[in-house]
Amino acid sequence: MKRQRSGKKLVIVIFFVMLGVAVLCLTACGGCAIYSSMQDMMTYDQAALDLYLNDLVHVMEDLQKFNEDLFANDLDFAALSLENRFVSAAQRMQVEFNLRRMIQNRTQGIAGIMLFEAKQGKQGMNYYWFGTSFLSGRINPQTIAAMQRIRELWLAEQAPEAQRWVSYSDGDCTLLMNMFRQRDLFLCAMVDVQAYADMENRLEDIEFAFLTRDQILTNAAYAQENHVLLEDMLGAVNDTRFIDGSIIVQSRFNEEMGVGLCGMISLASVWGHLRVYVILLAASLLLTCGLFVSMYHLLKEMLISPLDQITDATRQIETGEGFIPGEPKPIRELMEIQTALARLVEQKVSLAKENLLWQSQREHALLQYYQLQTRSHFF
Repeated sequence: MKRQRSGKKLVIVIFFVMLGVAVLCLTACGGCAIYSSMQDMMTYDQAALDLYLNDLVHVMEDLQKFNEDLFANDLDFAALSLENRFVSAAQRMQVEFNLRRMIQNRTQGIAGIMLFEAKQGKQGMNYYWFGTSFLSGRINPQTIAAMQRIRELWLAEQAPEAQRWVSYSDGDCTLLMNMFRQRDLFLCAMVDVQAYADMENRLEDIEFAFLTRDQILTNAAYAQENHVLLEDMLGAVNDTRFIDGSIIVQSRFNEEMGVGLCGMISLASVWGHLRVYVILLAASLLLTCGLFVSMYHLLKEMLISPLDQITDATRQIETGEGFIPGEPKPIRELMEIQTALARLVEQKVSLAKENLLWQSQREHALLQYYQLQTRSHFF
């Protein structure tokens, strides 16, 4: 004999299984949406890293090519670097004019080029030209003092290595410099990394930091506040790292120029975008639970309540009790079932009573018959 199951419990189990499946599906869809948003932001960050770093490298390559061409092939540069007593002052002025014009034509917005001499016992030529964004694009006492400090840096005994890009920081001034020297003539190309970072760092929720192998050039304060080290940035080149579970770090690095760019995404700031998805997901879950609770009460009235009424009616029929009416149902079909069960119980109880009465009368008639037969034998 098969095991009998309760229909009431079966309906409840099916209901809760449907509710669990619905909640699980909504949670999975919400999780996929949040994960997809995170992936889109990381992909956007990678595209921005490639774009910004390539733009900076393009400027650096152009300046380096200019330095190399001027150093190797330009006759004016070679003539100015020679101590030729047969060159007249007018010819020297023409050579300097040609070099200054070339420098002005090749100086881009975030770049600056400085041409100066190291003469024994006298100052020598000291000329520089700025782009529109290089050190605010204005020649003032601050920029003049900055150029003088850079000149002294290259003239010092412990000068940086020439013909390669080196970093230089002085207060708010963060530069990448490339120096070419021929005898006593210096040609220094400079890129204002801070100006480029301020110009391009316009993406919400993503902080960018330029870096070299030795130091973080820009946005170092933000990196320090969030415990992002230079090693973390270099380790995230063409990869993704999570710092303290709150910062996503991605980096790009150009080995030829020795400069890189790191993008830092704060999960706390990302919450501002994902908050809409989370709120919609929570509202959907609450609405789904509310609908399922309403469905449960409706199913209880439509399925479980009739089963309970049929069970009560069966018990009343078996015990021969009169029908005990329940509360009136607001649903027409349930009211019709309740009325039909009441009629059925009443009819069953009435038939049972009639059957008992008939059996009682039959037994009384038999008793009288037996009494008559016994009396005749007695007489």
